[in-house]
Amino acid sequence: MCLGIPMQVIQLDGRTARCNAGGIEREISLPMSQGEPVIPGDHGLQKLASDDARATWALPAEMLAVDVGHA
Repeated sequence: MCLGIPMQVIQLDGRTARCNAGGIEREISLPMSQGEPVIPGDHGLQKLASDDARATWALPAEMLAVDVGHA
């Protein structure tokens, strides 16, 4: 299984964007954005609303909190 983590665009630089998720920054290739216009503040694996991105960020913590011995 693959879990994609949405990141927030913090800076654009030509064909790349500097993005952040939980304090971790990465440089992302914009041609991978499937032609969607991207501006700082956007979230994405695909363009997401801020509330949707925050809900996805919470999932790993929720998964770690599950007591797998009593699931």
